[in-house]
Amino acid sequence: MEYGKIETIWNRDEKTFKVKPGEPRWREFEALRFWHVTEKIDGTNIRVSLGPGQFPDNWRAEEGALVKAPSRVTFGGRTDAAQIQASVVQMLQGLFPAEKVAGAFDVDTTAILFGEAYGPKIQKGGGLYRADVGFRLFDVVVFGADGRPWWLTWENVENVAKKLGIKTVPVLNPRATLEEAVAHVYAKSATAAEDGGPGLDQEGIVARSEPPLFTRAGRRLCWKLKVKDF
Repeated sequence: MEYGKIETIWNRDEKTFKVKPGEPRWREFEALRFWHVTEKIDGTNIRVSLGPGQFPDNWRAEEGALVKAPSRVTFGGRTDAAQIQASVVQMLQGLFPAEKVAGAFDVDTTAILFGEAYGPKIQKGGGLYRADVGFRLFDVVVFGADGRPWWLTWENVENVAKKLGIKTVPVLNPRATLEEAVAHVYAKSATAAEDGGPGLDQEGIVARSEPPLFTRAGRRLCWKLKVKDF
């Protein structure tokens, strides 16, 4: 499962490609009064997938008994074709051993953790966040017995992060009006401040409904806005 594209909140000018405040892309964006706002980190999208082990059919015979394969963890980028830098893979392997990730969920859970890898050599200026490569969690989806995805609330995302001993993206405002959310776009990066980096202006914000809500087309009600959108 790939992480869906997050739309900007307003339509864009066809010539300048800048946003046009007051012209929402979706009517649903006008329906909500408050938004949960987090920092948008300039890095690379990462998927940490937890699923069944690799034995045939997840089971094998061992000394006359059936033994279930342990859960396994795999890493991916935003798409299946995305390549992940070796330094990022090494960092992820240290953060997410399979036994540790499985322990953060109920037994036999299939889940995907979505986050951002950031730091030196990942994006231009990445070293201003921190001295080495880091990871921040921003979403978690688990799959029911019927295969349907269930997106965790932010509170539960934070609980997963706590169990794993990792950080989420910084929350800038848990209950912001549209005007308050937009005002957060121009700010210094809270991520860099927390990670001890030299500091930089944040790339932008991501705002979502809390709890997670969806459009009639099944898309999540969330949007992003970058400094360069203006």
